[in-house]
Amino acid sequence: MSNTPQEDQRNKGFYMLLNDVAAGKGLSHGADASANWWHRNLRMYAWCRLMRSLASASS
Repeated sequence: MSNTPQEDQRNKGFYMLLNDVAAGKGLSHGADASANWWHRNLRMYAWCRLMRSLASASS
């Protein structure tokens, strides 16, 4: 399942807007939140690939 091109664009826009949160105060809360979200997603993706690989090897 994947997003439509319009959904992808809207999601990217959200992350770009989020990056500005607290940036005017010399902080990076928004950018950190975006990075943490993607870090979480990529870790889950790697974990799922590992589990699939292990399941295939045991079959």
